Amino acid sequence: MAAIELNFYNADSEIIATHSVGFVPWKMLKKALTVSKSIAQNSLNGDADGGQKTAEYSGFDEISAFVCDLFQNKFSLAELEEHADIGDVMSCFRAVVNKAKSWGNA
Repeated sequence: MAAIELNFYNADSEIIATHSVGFVPWKMLKKALTVSKSIAQNSLNGDADGGQKTAEYSGFDEISAFVCDLFQNKFSLAELEEHADIGDVMSCFRAVVNKAKSWGNA
């Protein structure tokens, strides 16, 4: 698997740090699939009270925690939320999920 990179940006959209992980432990693969299934299940069921999904959906918190774990907690959740671009965060998560799913299709 190619290295997964995550850039951190300042208020001027300049890269202030690049985090990289080249090795994805097996436990992260299992976590990615668990989070992915949880998100899919919640999106089918709506909110816990039976209502429609909202922008505050907790799956974002699960993905954020996963990405912090993926990068071995080299940064805090607050730092991730303050300095990471949404597309970069989702790309990190999808990279692991897609790899797992590709093995299932092999």
